[in-house]
Amino acid sequence: MNRSLLGYTRPESARVRRLKNFCLRLAAAVIIFGMIVLVSASGGSSGQAVREGVSYVLTKDYDFSGYEKKMREAISLLPELSVPGIKRDLEVRVSTSGTSGGMSGLPASGELVRGFGWQKDDSNWPYYYEGVELSVDKGAFVRAVLPGKVVRVVTDEERGGVVIIEHAQDCATLYRWLEDIEVKTGQDVTDDQVIGTAADTILYFQFREGDRLVDPVSRLQK
Repeated sequence: MNRSLLGYTRPESARVRRLKNFCLRLAAAVIIFGMIVLVSASGGSSGQAVREGVSYVLTKDYDFSGYEKKMREAISLLPELSVPGIKRDLEVRVSTSGTSGGMSGLPASGELVRGFGWQKDDSNWPYYYEGVELSVDKGAFVRAVLPGKVVRVVTDEERGGVVIIEHAQDCATLYRWLEDIEVKTGQDVTDDQVIGTAADTILYFQFREGDRLVDPVSRLQK
């Protein structure tokens, strides 16, 4: 349960306070710069002096390494500031058979190592991931998560085979990095039917509802 709903607010850390101060100073600098631009656009000696000053500022070489460090620190603090959508690394066991301690419903047994949505890369910069990745045994069976019809089978030398299956209610699933694909385009498949094997130790899985991508884990655990 979110303790903030009970009237509890976590005290701000020193790092969060520093980040907020940095953002306030940055906002103030933008406002001041806007005022300078307005003054420089006016005529007279004051406008001329401001234009000369702005020209000097824009042509001078600056070292912005300190600001880059501040921005990276800001990105690293996003989870602490409770910004929605940023996810940390995952280490969750999943199982197609629904064994105790795991999650069933996903296409292969293994470990969920990358989740859906906003993530952080090795440099703590955010990026959006459109599916999930499972760490699996090479050669593990990959199964259809819902009954449907295979609408596309592609073999890619770099990324392995890709299978796309359309399901009822305008849903579709995509399975990437497959080999020994056992289905073909136009074939009907049943729930839990084997469609191929994992070409390597990572399996990519994507779920679409209508014209939008959704979190496969949340969708299949309903």
